[in-house]
Amino acid sequence: MSESFPESRMFRSLEKNELVEASELVIKNSLMKKIEIQDFSDVYDQKDVERDQDYVEHFDRRIDEELTHLSEEERQKIREGKMISEAFEVIVTEGIQHYLWFGENAQTVRTSKYDDRYNGIDAVVEYDEGKKEPERIALAIDASMNPDFAKVEYKIKRNVAKLKGERQLARVKYFESATTGKKSALEGVIPVVVGLEGKNADELITLAAHMIRQRDLKAGKNESQKIRDLAAQKLKDNTEQMKIHPAQQVMLEQIKVQLLMYQDILTNETAPLRTVTMERIATILQIIERVIGTKKSINKDLLENDQINTAIHAIAKKE
Repeated sequence: MSESFPESRMFRSLEKNELVEASELVIKNSLMKKIEIQDFSDVYDQKDVERDQDYVEHFDRRIDEELTHLSEEERQKIREGKMISEAFEVIVTEGIQHYLWFGENAQTVRTSKYDDRYNGIDAVVEYDEGKKEPERIALAIDASMNPDFAKVEYKIKRNVAKLKGERQLARVKYFESATTGKKSALEGVIPVVVGLEGKNADELITLAAHMIRQRDLKAGKNESQKIRDLAAQKLKDNTEQMKIHPAQQVMLEQIKVQLLMYQDILTNETAPLRTVTMERIATILQIIERVIGTKKSINKDLLENDQINTAIHAIAKKE
């Protein structure tokens, strides 16, 4: 009998301002912090680090300047959308790290703002297979309020171009391994896109925010024993729901279909490092298929028709 995420979704839909508040709570309480490039002065020349910090500040300033023609209300909506997307990124990385979404030996690291902006990579998943170096996947995590097929297609085609040697191979400049603690750049990491459409991402943010509040109530010294016990039970129930959330199965399938696409494309290519890349893709595909095999009891039906998920599968099969 398959485990299932309740169709009632457990929570009412949040109003937009409540969702923003929930997103702020998730980001503030995140155990998965982004890498800080200032911590790499022992790896890179300080001037190099400062130049990359300037790039991030210039990038963000330019984005803000491009929005000046919009009304304050419109700019606020964009800021809120970014916050919701970041909260979703936090939940996905914590799902991998703490709820074993991508398997028992998966570790994840959120990238720096520099690698997020410059290289389009939000996180790196590491699999320690007992080799000299872990196998790694670079994630671009997408939560679109209005599912945008063209945006998803652009990201996937950009990844294909990197693997074919038409663009610089996927790179993470500032990386600290969760398995070895080693600080270094990652070269030629395999990039994929994972995500959910807005309403499904919102539901995850809601669940995570409830868990944070329940954790606080459970530990509240000024709360009655009855309230603490009730919060503890609800937290336990919601933790179990997070562990079996169908998002993990859906995203694993998204990774699988992109890896299969890469194999098909590279078979007839003469890209630089093609052999090494093909070997790496084959190894990661084997790992992902193995993890998917352990998730068969999870009911993914509720998210099968997610529009971001549909777009990723359609684009991968078209390529």
